[in-house]
Amino acid sequence: KESKAGLVKGKADAKVDRVVADTRQDAAVKQSDARQEASVEKRDADYKVALEKCDVLAGAVKDSCVSAAKVQYGKS
Repeated sequence: KESKAGLVKGKADAKVDRVVADTRQDAAVKQSDARQEASVEKRDADYKVALEKCDVLAGAVKDSCVSAAKVQYGKS
């Protein structure tokens, strides 16, 4: 009976460990997704600021500024 109880306890502990590992993995994925989304939002905000700075320019200089901002922030 003691051996069987030990086996049952070991299986129960393994289940808990598996659930904890899955939960950690899900949490890590969620954190990674949140970080990636925040990075995109920050880059978009910086891009908009760069475009505002380009608006004070005119002609070819403005076109060059906008092109540089697009390249820098990965926009097409």
